[in-house]
Amino acid sequence: MSTTKFGIVACGTFNGLVRSILHWNDAPYDRVESALQFCKGWTLILDVAKYTFWMKGDDDDNRGRERPWCVSFLSYAWSLIADVDNETECLRWLGPLRSDTWAVWRGVLNRRRYRARLSYLPPGGNDGNDAVMPTPGKPLLDRWASFEEDFIVFWACITTHAGYNMYSCSMSKMND
Repeated sequence: MSTTKFGIVACGTFNGLVRSILHWNDAPYDRVESALQFCKGWTLILDVAKYTFWMKGDDDDNRGRERPWCVSFLSYAWSLIADVDNETECLRWLGPLRSDTWAVWRGVLNRRRYRARLSYLPPGGNDGNDAVMPTPGKPLLDRWASFEEDFIVFWACITTHAGYNMYSCSMSKMND
């Protein structure tokens, strides 16, 4: 996938990747500009994240089996963000307003909570060996931190914009 090239033209509701690409190129956000970037052959290296899912009950007996995973070039959303994205297909006719409308419905009026444990390696000082995720249910290495909570929102974003109008991470670079 390291040599795959593709072009993106803003056509959807949120367009976070297109908005981020245009932002990194100091170009205005519109369909014509995104099509022009594609026609010019402008290329860049894009960060891609891989997420592997560990489920409750996974243990050493299951180590050999393939675990579900996904690849992301924009963000990984779970809980409210995923609910709003997945449950609003019937509201596409509202355009970008669909997410705002459903966020009020799902996030304020009809809130869900999702129990999860988040384990992470705090920045700085790791020697590379710590970066491998320990098996769930086994003790974490000393440098790892972990907490278990009821989450309402979980959203990891690797671009500057999560949507065309959501400037969520000003420090993000295309291949950092």
